[in-house]
Amino acid sequence: MRFALASVFALCLACCSATAYAELHPALAEHFSLKSAADTVTVLVVMEDQADIPALDRSLRGAKAGRGHRHQTVVETLQARAYSTQGPLLDELRAGRAAGRVFDYESHWLINAITVSASVDFVREIADRPGVGIVEPHLEPELIQPVPQARVAAVDSGMVGLNPSLEVIGATRVWDELGIDGSGTLVGIIDTGVDVFHPTLAPRWRGNHVPLEEAWHDPINTQIPYPIDPVTWGNPGHGTHVMGIICGQAPGDTIGVAPGAEWIGSNAIFTVIGRVNSNVLSALEFMADPDGDPSTTDDVPDVLSNSWGVNEAFPGYFDCDSSWYQAIDNVEAAGVVVMWSAGNEGPYDQTMRSPADRTTTLTNAFSVGATYVEAPFEAPPWSSRGPSGCRGPNEVKPEVVAPGV
Repeated sequence: MRFALASVFALCLACCSATAYAELHPALAEHFSLKSAADTVTVLVVMEDQADIPALDRSLRGAKAGRGHRHQTVVETLQARAYSTQGPLLDELRAGRAAGRVFDYESHWLINAITVSASVDFVREIADRPGVGIVEPHLEPELIQPVPQARVAAVDSGMVGLNPSLEVIGATRVWDELGIDGSGTLVGIIDTGVDVFHPTLAPRWRGNHVPLEEAWHDPINTQIPYPIDPVTWGNPGHGTHVMGIICGQAPGDTIGVAPGAEWIGSNAIFTVIGRVNSNVLSALEFMADPDGDPSTTDDVPDVLSNSWGVNEAFPGYFDCDSSWYQAIDNVEAAGVVVMWSAGNEGPYDQTMRSPADRTTTLTNAFSVGATYVEAPFEAPPWSSRGPSGCRGPNEVKPEVVAPGV
C-alpha cells in the first residue's frame, strides 16, 4: 500500500511538457477591449501544469488513508508542482517590476497560479508564453449580508441564552444525549475578520496557545497583531456575527451551535480596504495548512465557513462561475470540509451565488439556506432559492435549510 501511494505521489510530482499557449478568459478579453495598453489590470495567471489532485484523491480514498497522510500528501504535491514550474515566470515578473510594467504579484500553490497586477500589454505577453494555461479575471467577491430582523427572545437554558433555533435543529439533544458540543474540533472562517475580544469568542481562539500566524490570516495587512473585525465598530461585524452562530458562548449571550470548538480566521472578505493580491486564494491556502507544516493536522480546521460569493450581477462574472472550483476541491482534498451560505437574494428561483450554486457533486459547495423558526419552517422571502442555474443531476439547492431568521 505504501508503495502504491508513493507511486501516485511521484506521478503527481512529475512535470508535463508545456507546449500549448494560454488563452484569455472571455470576460477578461472583453474587459481588455475597453482598456489601453498601458492601463493596469489585475489577473490570475493559471499555469498549464497542474497537479492531478482528483486522481490523487481517488487513490487516497481507495487506500483508506488517514487524515494526516492525506493532508501531507496533498499539500506537498501541490507545493512541489507550483515550486517546480513557476520559476521562469517569476523571473519575468521580477524583471517587469524593475522596468515599471509590473506593479505587484503573488505566487500561489493551492492552485498552480500567480496573481499579477501589470499593464495590459504585459499581461498579453504573459498569455503568449509557454507554460501558462489561462489568464483569468481577478475575482472580487462580496459578503452575504445578514438581513435585519427583530431580535428573537432567548430561552433560559440554565447556562446561557438559548436561541429557539437550536432546539429546532436538535443541537441541545446532540450536546446532552451524545455529549458532542464541538470540543476537540477546529473551525475556520473566511470573512471580514473576527473580534477576538468579544466575550463569546475570546476563550476559544486557537491563538491563545499557538503562534499568531497559525491562527490568524491577515491578507489586507492591518498591521494589528490579533484578530479584529472592523466592518462595524461598536457592534459585532459580519465575521464575528457568523462565528458567534458557530461557536459562541458566554454568560448573558446566546450560545452557538458548537460552543466547545476552537476557531481560526481570515479577514480576506474585507471590502473596505482593497489589495492587489488575491486575498481569498491566499486565505484558502492558509486554511489548507495554517502552520506551514504539511506533516501536522491539529492546526487544520475540520470545517471552513464561507458567507460570500459572486453572481451575474457583478461585472465580468456569470452564474456557475467555476473559477474557485479547483482551489476549493484542493482544500477539501487536504482534509477540510468547506461550507457555504446559500445567500440572501431571494425570493426568486436560481438566486444563489457562485460557488454555492455548484452542482458537480452532491457535496461540493454544500450550502445552507434559511427558514423561519416556527413550523412549518418556510423559507423567508430574502433567502436565496434553487434550483441551481448550473443544472445537472445535483441541481437541487440549497442542500440544507434551517432557522435563520
